[in-house]
Amino acid sequence: SIETNKANLYLVYGIRGIYASINKEFCISPRVTFSVAPYWKEDILFRFSTGYYTQSPTYREIRDPMGKLNFDVKAQRSIHFVAGVDWNLVMLNRQFKFTSELYYKHLTNLIPYTINNIMIQYFPDEKTNGFATGLDLKLSGELTPGVDSWISLSFMKTMENNQTIGKFIPRPTDQLVNLSIFLQDYIPYNPRYTVSLNLIFGTGLPVNPFERTLN
Repeated sequence: SIETNKANLYLVYGIRGIYASINKEFCISPRVTFSVAPYWKEDILFRFSTGYYTQSPTYREIRDPMGKLNFDVKAQRSIHFVAGVDWNLVMLNRQFKFTSELYYKHLTNLIPYTINNIMIQYFPDEKTNGFATGLDLKLSGELTPGVDSWISLSFMKTMENNQTIGKFIPRPTDQLVNLSIFLQDYIPYNPRYTVSLNLIFGTGLPVNPFERTLN
């Protein structure tokens, strides 16, 4: 960390190495986070992170629809860019924390898959590229002293380049809006127990990205 006349600066970096015996591949994933905490009246921290991430294939990801195993499948890769803000504030005479993150992830060497009810089918013989981008917002705090509550709102778009039809289609996890509200409180006259209420709303997911695009 570095202290200046106007802000505190923080730099966190690291590197991770993974060897996957399933495909005999060694991957290196560096990442770095730079943060700025200005000397403002408000307690605010600005963050920017980037990194190169790899995900080695699992057994299910190298198994094609006919049951054949493809041991030549390489790790899925992505480059992340994330900008965020952490803001500690006071509302209703209580401490709250507001966090926001804007991100973009460039995805390469993806293993396509489809979801049918609870069955996930991978296609290891096919390779594709894609992206994921979105915005996460969250406000958390103690509406009741001693127990946390929060509300979060997320926007996301994730797509991949389908080689068969030659254009981008939504990935199976593509969900534009997701809203979550979690509230906690004590049971009257018996503070040893708490009651929680959780509300989750999300827009629809693609049932089958191929059919959704062709229709």
